[in-house]
Amino acid sequence: MIITSNPTGTVLGGVSSQDCRTNVAQQNQAAHQIQAFLKGVVARKQISVHRVAPGVLHIHLHGDENLFGRISIPIYPKKRKRTVDIFSIDSNQYKGSAIGGAQFFHPVSASDEERQAFLGKGQQNVFINGGFFNDGNGYSDFAAPVPIGPTCTSHTQDFIPIPENYQDQFSSVAFEDGSYISVAPVLTQSGISRFPSELENLKRFNYKTVRKKEVEPKPGDLFHASEPNPRAGIVTPRQHKVPAASPTEPIISLANRDRIRLVVARTTTKRGPRNNGFTMSEWANVLTRLSKMNSQPGETFNLDGGRSVAMGITDHQGKIIRLISQVPEGHGVSTLLTFQHTEKAKNSHSSH
Repeated sequence: MIITSNPTGTVLGGVSSQDCRTNVAQQNQAAHQIQAFLKGVVARKQISVHRVAPGVLHIHLHGDENLFGRISIPIYPKKRKRTVDIFSIDSNQYKGSAIGGAQFFHPVSASDEERQAFLGKGQQNVFINGGFFNDGNGYSDFAAPVPIGPTCTSHTQDFIPIPENYQDQFSSVAFEDGSYISVAPVLTQSGISRFPSELENLKRFNYKTVRKKEVEPKPGDLFHASEPNPRAGIVTPRQHKVPAASPTEPIISLANRDRIRLVVARTTTKRGPRNNGFTMSEWANVLTRLSKMNSQPGETFNLDGGRSVAMGITDHQGKIIRLISQVPEGHGVSTLLTFQHTEKAKNSHSSH
């Protein structure tokens, strides 16, 4: 997979040519790596690993702080169990894009035809909800669901400026096709967490500020960081700089064996301090640990959470292969990150 970078964030995209047997070997190696990482930790009911599509593994974790602690993910002690689902994607077989932003899309309740038209016609299409957006109440001067922060997709280039109090927290995830969305906060850089628990004591990251009615939160604000919530995120491998295409557009390439990981955490309890979701610092711990499963840990980013959480895989007809959603009946989202199985990878596998 080849990726490029711009000053505002991480750019993911194209496909590198590689022998089919190498792809299969790397896929098996990735599966063994994850299984070895988890082997002997807990019973199967708490951890499962399945190959759900070519080049895609689904890892499911369900347990308390003991489970996560034994796999080096520190979380606050709670009586309730947490649930995390991961799609681990072979970056050589999938090309990415940011889509949407012009109108709400309902990945759960949409028809197969609607999903095919929106997500693409790849043999497999992996997706996860994208960044923050106007819910119709936050910014009266903008329509719903205009995204928060600079955005460019085939559907829209409209966006709401990043909230002034959080400009230092936003970055962008962009793709070789020129599409990108804004996301916040950056959780990990080079395998090091950038969102420690101490930040949650600051007013701008603490929901007590809202409860005390000191401020009226708007989309893109991060007061929810201190609260356990449903979360979504993306883990990207480290970028390796090579000769620049131009002085302002450096090109960077990715170690072929490293993988992209889409991650969601669902909850089963009411929102609030006792919710069985993750605070932002806990979420940073989860994504940082996953980033270290790459040989070259890169960056990880938080995506929109709450009722927006949705991650899935469809086939070329838009039929759901696997779906994980916080809201069983589905909820509208603005933007999505999609990863489409490429024709090159398809032809390569069919020849062996």
